[in-house]
Amino acid sequence: MPNTTLQLLAEKTGISRSNLNRYEKDEVKPSADSIVILCDLYNVSTDWLLRGIEPQAQKVEAISDPDLKDMTDILKNLMESDDSDLRGWTKIQFKTTFKEYYATHKEKKP
Repeated sequence: MPNTTLQLLAEKTGISRSNLNRYEKDEVKPSADSIVILCDLYNVSTDWLLRGIEPQAQKVEAISDPDLKDMTDILKNLMESDDSDLRGWTKIQFKTTFKEYYATHKEKKP
């Protein structure tokens, strides 16, 4: 049966076989939603799918100072909260408390 692979992909993703065929022939560009669906299905990044490159891994450095580790963990938890008000409050408190250091750090960034 012709286009069996496209039919299976269409069934897995919910993207129509005709759209998949048009993507394959480069007749149209996929929507952002389609890109995300395909990335999730194949477990690849959008950078890889769109540009053929893997995103740079973030460099993680171990924190040896226990007090600094605690502060970092608390700040990370606050900023990863689902509560947007809490994230906003955290940013304001951080910027207010570390006003001078924050301004200097922002100036040094390229």
